[in-house]
Amino acid sequence: DALPISFNSSCAGSICGKFSSEPISMEVKKIRDSATCTLNNEDVQRILPSDPGNPTNVKNVEKLFPESKFEVFFPNRDSAYTYTNFLRAIGKYPAICAGAKFCSKILANMFAHFQQETAGLVYQEEINKSPYCADWSDWIKYSYPCKSGKMYYGRGAKQLSWNYNYGAFSTAMFGDPDILLEDPDLVATTWLNFASAMWFFVTPQPPKPSMLQVIDGSWKPNGADSAANLQSGFGATTMIINGDLECGANRTNPTGADNRAAYYKDYAGRLGVDIIGENLLCSDSGPFSSEGSAGKGSLYWGPNTGCSLVTWQTAYSALVEGDYARCKGEEPTCIPDSQQTTSPSPTTSTSTTSSAPTIAPDSSVSTLTASLPTLQILTLVQLVW
Repeated sequence: DALPISFNSSCAGSICGKFSSEPISMEVKKIRDSATCTLNNEDVQRILPSDPGNPTNVKNVEKLFPESKFEVFFPNRDSAYTYTNFLRAIGKYPAICAGAKFCSKILANMFAHFQQETAGLVYQEEINKSPYCADWSDWIKYSYPCKSGKMYYGRGAKQLSWNYNYGAFSTAMFGDPDILLEDPDLVATTWLNFASAMWFFVTPQPPKPSMLQVIDGSWKPNGADSAANLQSGFGATTMIINGDLECGANRTNPTGADNRAAYYKDYAGRLGVDIIGENLLCSDSGPFSSEGSAGKGSLYWGPNTGCSLVTWQTAYSALVEGDYARCKGEEPTCIPDSQQTTSPSPTTSTSTTSSAPTIAPDSSVSTLTASLPTLQILTLVQLVW
């Protein structure tokens, strides 16, 4: 269940409450503080069921969803999906269930998608394995190079797939993309099997908000979103995961979103979540667009703009401490704890609508700054077939 000790870097990623030396915007700071900052890995691995020293958000989950319920909800799960791994993944992201208000709804949402992706945590790995090595872009090959003999098929509760996702997740966890590119099996065999799902859950991908922002109300649909019939509710989280594969009039998987909604109804009922009036489907929704309220977020460092904040996706996330230095071609500097200025861990959500002007990509920018493909998650249909 635990990670090798050499991977326990307290300087990896954006640790909650720690000072940032990077020129981040207020928008980025709000998202880090309210959603994406993490607990250091050493503290994560100390989390155990019923331990009085567990973080607040873990205790919130234990009250609502004790191990006895975990056993009942997922009776046929793979042995790698332990309750300890689940709690550690929750603890890694203190924004998840930071308060009791949305916690049951967050869990019902997660479990519905787990059911669709892994048949209720039965599948640890994708059945029909293939390399999933993206090599269509020079900058992807440079930033997230596939390693000899390694395959990046779906693993974990959300079936993380493709080399660029393994690399980006590895950077968020360890400050180093190569760790999971070299050892992708860690996503299946350690608490990363749940943490990969939590990472996806809290991380916005402009023009898409994060799933957490949809659930807690910090995403506020604007006119463009409303025109696409995108509104807060479970259906929007399906759109975030699989887009037009399961949503819209021309979806290629006509039953996926319906299945997810049925699972959500079931888990919501079992967890006492009121979903009356909530939009559960996305069959009549259009995709998130750059004109939507989440479409103008400047959440990446642009290597071809002097590493200023940009709206298009690059290999350098402003939500991950250290990526600014990497964008500059420098080694990230770890600030000692004695020099840290602390701030509270996430407790309440803050709207992340950007007040910064949109920066349009320059048509002359090389392929090293082309858009990274959207994070892709495998559905159960893809697992089986």
